[in-house]
Amino acid sequence: MHFLEQLANALDRFILRIGQFAGFFFLLNTIIILVDVLTRRAGYQIPGLGSTRLQELEWHIHTVLFAFVLGATYVHDAHVRVDVIVGSFSRRTRAWIELVGCILLALPFLFVTFRYGYDFLYRSFRIFEGSVSPQGLPARYVIKSIFMLGFAVFFLSVISSICRSILIISGHTTSSRVNDKHLGELP
Repeated sequence: MHFLEQLANALDRFILRIGQFAGFFFLLNTIIILVDVLTRRAGYQIPGLGSTRLQELEWHIHTVLFAFVLGATYVHDAHVRVDVIVGSFSRRTRAWIELVGCILLALPFLFVTFRYGYDFLYRSFRIFEGSVSPQGLPARYVIKSIFMLGFAVFFLSVISSICRSILIISGHTTSSRVNDKHLGELP
């Protein structure tokens, strides 16, 4: 059981570092949006980086932000959940619900995402997909790769949650979960 706790802790640290790194993309995207709006209002186009490219860059940066904070959100237990229903359940019962939810919902979702996402990504790389707009950004396959990497990080956060649920169900406590509200406060 000690191995499960070490694995969960290592995964959480890795996922949270990626989430912290991705947080910088929020600032970057804010700056890009500001430049886009101001240059459009002023009627000025930055040479080689017109409004179309800036807007597509905004979408790409937003994808990076979403993809890489998804796992960190799960580790922080900041995702959507129905606490009204399970709030009065024991910590062990909530761990069972979390485990079953991960196995029956999250893992199949990720399996489907990886299965079809691989084809989606492969086709994009095969044709060196770029923007459909002549003024758009090239290499759309890069952002599609980042999107799939984000789901890989989310997969790791689900594995961490499974490990922690097993530890709680088996009577072992975990003491370094970032936020364990849905499973009850740690001793």
